[in-house]
Amino acid sequence: MFEKENGNLTKAQIQVLRFLHLDDFPAKDKGRNAVWTRAIAKVQLRDGNNCYAVVKKDRFGMPAYIKIFNPTSPIVEAVEFYPFEFLEDKFVRKFAGKTLKERIDYLKETGVYDDVDFSEFRLDELNKYVVYAGAVIQNEQRYGQSGIE
Repeated sequence: MFEKENGNLTKAQIQVLRFLHLDDFPAKDKGRNAVWTRAIAKVQLRDGNNCYAVVKKDRFGMPAYIKIFNPTSPIVEAVEFYPFEFLEDKFVRKFAGKTLKERIDYLKETGVYDDVDFSEFRLDELNKYVVYAGAVIQNEQRYGQSGIE
């Protein structure tokens, strides 16, 4: 039932897969062009141990923790990601031109960035936030605010 990573799955990996109702442990993110919206993260803890967590992309493109499995101390950082859901094109707004105003207006319309002043942002920065907004909207439409199924 479970695909093996390096020969065997650990009990911790099986616990995460059962929580997510997945049959296989996803492949490690290798920085592909695809933007993931939800992933399993391998997390480094302050006491030197590792554990797994389920994360989603937040509005700034950072991992937001949904569920942490068996932490033994506070989290230091997520060190690896194993994405299992990716951003669908229908959630990313396409723009005909290269104007900053239309992107800023769209970002404000989404309601994701009501508290952010984009007036000094460059085009490439605004384009990243358009993608991040798409990830947030996709997750909220599928799972609500919590990100849990």
